[in-house]
Amino acid sequence: MGRLKSVVDELAGEDLAGVDDRALADDLVDLWREIDRLKAEWLPRLAALDRRDGWRADGALSAPAWLRATCRLATAFPVFVGEDGELRANPVETTL
Repeated sequence: MGRLKSVVDELAGEDLAGVDDRALADDLVDLWREIDRLKAEWLPRLAALDRRDGWRADGALSAPAWLRATCRLATAFPVFVGEDGELRANPVETTL
């Protein structure tokens, strides 16, 4: 995770004033693709934590409550519990 944080810090410190429009557009596409890849890695970890009731260690009453408290996620976050009890990405995500 340290390398990921370093890359995000580097992006946050970038001066966008000198980036031309084409490069900025390409960055947006690339960043969105990486966000999707990160979500794909995040969801199995969330499901594993939920299966283990790992959220209880922080005093939460449920995985959604833990997410709201620790990750500051709204109740409308696109995750739902499937019929088998597993957490899954919502197939219908709203977009801007």
